[in-house]
Amino acid sequence: MAMARQHVGPGTHMTMDIVTDEIINNNIKYLKMKEVKNPIYFRNMTNQEPTDDGLFSTRIFGLQPEEKKRKWGYIDLGTKIIHPFIYEVLCALQQNIKDCCNGIGSWKINEDHDLVKVPENDPDYNEENTGMDWFVENYPKIVFKRNSSRERDEKISMITSFKPSDIFITKWLVIPVFYRDFNYRNNKLDIPEINGLYRKLVTIAHSIKFSSSLEVSSNIDKVNMELTLVDIERYYRSLVQQSDGFFRQYVIGKNPDYGVRSVISCPVLTQYDKPDDCPIDMNHTGYPLSEVIQSLYPFIERWVYNWFVNEFDVSSGTKPALIYENGQKKVVAMNAVNIISYKTVDSNGKEIEKERAEKSNIVDGKYNIDNIRKRINTWIDNYESRFEPVTYDGEYNGKIYKNCEMAFTGVPYASDPTNPKASDISNRAFTWTDLLYLAAEDCAADKYAWVTRYPLTSYLGVYPTKIHVMSTVRTTKCKMIVNGETRVYEFYPLIDPKKTTMEVSTSFNETINMANSRLDIIGGDYDGDTVSTRALFSVEANKETMDIINSPKNFFDCKGALIAHMTNEGNLTLYNMTRD
Repeated sequence: MAMARQHVGPGTHMTMDIVTDEIINNNIKYLKMKEVKNPIYFRNMTNQEPTDDGLFSTRIFGLQPEEKKRKWGYIDLGTKIIHPFIYEVLCALQQNIKDCCNGIGSWKINEDHDLVKVPENDPDYNEENTGMDWFVENYPKIVFKRNSSRERDEKISMITSFKPSDIFITKWLVIPVFYRDFNYRNNKLDIPEINGLYRKLVTIAHSIKFSSSLEVSSNIDKVNMELTLVDIERYYRSLVQQSDGFFRQYVIGKNPDYGVRSVISCPVLTQYDKPDDCPIDMNHTGYPLSEVIQSLYPFIERWVYNWFVNEFDVSSGTKPALIYENGQKKVVAMNAVNIISYKTVDSNGKEIEKERAEKSNIVDGKYNIDNIRKRINTWIDNYESRFEPVTYDGEYNGKIYKNCEMAFTGVPYASDPTNPKASDISNRAFTWTDLLYLAAEDCAADKYAWVTRYPLTSYLGVYPTKIHVMSTVRTTKCKMIVNGETRVYEFYPLIDPKKTTMEVSTSFNETINMANSRLDIIGGDYDGDTVSTRALFSVEANKETMDIINSPKNFFDCKGALIAHMTNEGNLTLYNMTRD
């Protein structure tokens, strides 16, 4: 379907998109759009078999679901009619236009280019100078007068920006049947309202065409057609404007890609030695690892893929690999292989199952993009998978390694190698939580997000923030080697693969942590209020947001007063700390 032509009034902000005859004719020519001619829905009501040229016709609108969504039809009006939106605007500009179109009285265009009614005793009185056809013919002579009203000025500017060939139409579009299809509810056939309006329009068009064949013109039919088109136009508009309308629900109201909605909670300060150690402040919001993954999904997916490429690139032959076997770390030289199962027979002719290793690129096999995507989605949805080790298949010196566990390469951030906490993180397999946390930290490092709290009471209900990745409730400071580089992580997740699914489910942060100074700004609190978040993808958007965060308007209003301040929760905390 071709896009409607947009007209903009010069020097105004008022715009309108309408579908003109030119656009419909182009679609008829190039997209083979077919005409709806029959007001009867079904040729057989018993089995609801649509008529071939009716509003549910499979010939016109298709049979398959995809066809029903994209195939349009049209109705030939049989006469020239004012576009319904334009008609409503014209009647608002000059009330007597409606009387003229209805055929009430005699009319003329005077020396000032105004449409005026002619008295019966006036020499210019003519009973034929009235009705829809007369107005269409004489419309170009009318000049609408402007006054001090800005609204009237904008309407005139918009109207005059249209060509007469756009204002007057001879055809009307019929939307795809998918959006107005009949169905059964409570054993009763339900046909959406819009079909009744289309049906009426087809019937009136038949009457007009029949009258024209008899060289008889009925202005009543043309007025009824105009009013029916107005009703159809208003129906379309209601789909957009009503809170429960189609477009609000299914277009405007759709869940945005990579958007998340979270419950607000306060930061847990007991794990920090000093207030400055807390990463949640005016410009930082803590997000659960699962939500960071969903917000930055394309980046996370690609990061994990590239990590496997780096780990298992054996283009130059074998590569040393660190595995975790029988409670010990072990270094072997690994080939990237696929483990193939096959059947053979022993010396006694008994069928046995064996395995062999075939050289391959593991990232094109076990850890291709599709498999990585499935693995990430499983991690998000199922707690039992979160502490599962990252495994791979390999072969070295004739020994086949199947589902071999990768070893954890992190160490506690301590100069003392006898640190008792070392066993908490170092002597275990490398899990999917490890991998996805590393990916999230890397991907979120240069990203910003915008937080929105509905309903919006002011522009401050939307604010920018840096992303702090929160994983498990208990964390530690850890040194990791990632892609050949050593990096220190302040809040590395504490992972225990021996935990049960229930224990794992309570080990992770699942709400966002927001600084107390942000609460009053957005009209929120810690009793279950929610916010929506969209992370920014482009370099330009992140650069612009960084500038906003660092600008004075992020901290001060137009009067120079601080935007952020403590709410009752913060005041109560200080009171309880100092009351004795």
